[in-house]
Amino acid sequence: MIPIDRFSLEQHAGEYKDWPLRTRVLVDGQPTELFIPGYVLLHQFAVDDGYLLVSDYDCPFEEATVFALVSPDLRLLSRRTVGVAYNTFLLTGLEWTGPRELIASFDDFHVRVTLRRRGIPYLWPRISIRRIRSLHGGTATDWDHAEQQSSGGRAENNINNTFICSLRLCCSA
Repeated sequence: MIPIDRFSLEQHAGEYKDWPLRTRVLVDGQPTELFIPGYVLLHQFAVDDGYLLVSDYDCPFEEATVFALVSPDLRLLSRRTVGVAYNTFLLTGLEWTGPRELIASFDDFHVRVTLRRRGIPYLWPRISIRRIRSLHGGTATDWDHAEQQSSGGRAENNINNTFICSLRLCCSA
């Protein structure tokens, strides 16, 4: 993983509500045929399989963060979105924990993002996102495993369980 500064996103004109949901990617200022979700490119990294681009929609009350894995020949290999309607998922930090894994921090929770070498679209996407409960000494504890142990396999409360289910559903393939 190497932070880079080659990519940018094309700017949209007009009112925000009229903007398309995907934006053309520019490489070294030149337009490409690649479009990714989002309007602002937050982070970009060179990885073994190509590039990881992290973008968002720059909407104050309904922020969503998108992780896009792009091949060296600029094909979209996989994308995952963290966000649900009427909620904000503002990315506050990224920490690489290995060459193919990072922890993404949001306002009040963290997710583990894993870049798989292979994938099957919609069944086994190249980008895996799992919510984690806490960070202990730099290592992540899976939310699901910790939740089952603390509640004997039952949901501790419906609000928390609904949030987890919503997070799983919104992490689109």
